[in-house]
Amino acid sequence: MMAENFLFYVIHRAAHSNSYLYKLHKIHHEVPVTCVLIANMFHPIDYLFGAGLPFAAGVMMLGGRVHYITYLLW
Repeated sequence: MMAENFLFYVIHRAAHSNSYLYKLHKIHHEVPVTCVLIANMFHPIDYLFGAGLPFAAGVMMLGGRVHYITYLLW
């Protein structure tokens, strides 16, 4: 969980700091209504690196030594 939170922070911070990355990330901030269902509105590249990579980081760091059920529950 620490790896996921750390990577999410670093990637999200980079998305706000870099003007090119922010062009992809700003879709997430342009939604006029605050709603849980709308919160996951991302550009596909932003989603891949901002949510997908941090989610898979723990399994990648452990080299696949995670039980399949644990990975599914995560």
